[in-house]
Amino acid sequence: MLSARSIEIIESSPGWRRHRIEFFDLPEGRMVVKGQRPARGPWAHRVLNGIAALAGVPCLKAVPVHGGQKAQDVEVRRLRALAAAGVRVPKVLHVAQDYFVMENMGSTNLVCQLAEGGGNCPTSLVALRSVSA
Repeated sequence: MLSARSIEIIESSPGWRRHRIEFFDLPEGRMVVKGQRPARGPWAHRVLNGIAALAGVPCLKAVPVHGGQKAQDVEVRRLRALAAAGVRVPKVLHVAQDYFVMENMGSTNLVCQLAEGGGNCPTSLVALRSVSA
């Protein structure tokens, strides 16, 4: 939970709006603020899906990349589901209309653990696979 002052600091910053991601040192700790990407039109995905269908290769179909509020909702839902499955992911601390705030994990995230070949990776990967989109 973030304090009203921390939320005020975040909302007054232009950094996450301009660059989409910004790091903050707040009284609650080091945080990552992630702004939304603009909503994306479906035309590029439709073209790729058409090519995949014509080629008879369904595995080349595009994965939906929504952008906007829908993409943020999906990302927050996935982070919370992964955490519930026991995967060490950033804790979501605040969700607003156009951004969300999560803890900064430094180098202890799943990607770094996989790169180092240690930690709780096998368990994390099994949990990761069981989480639905």
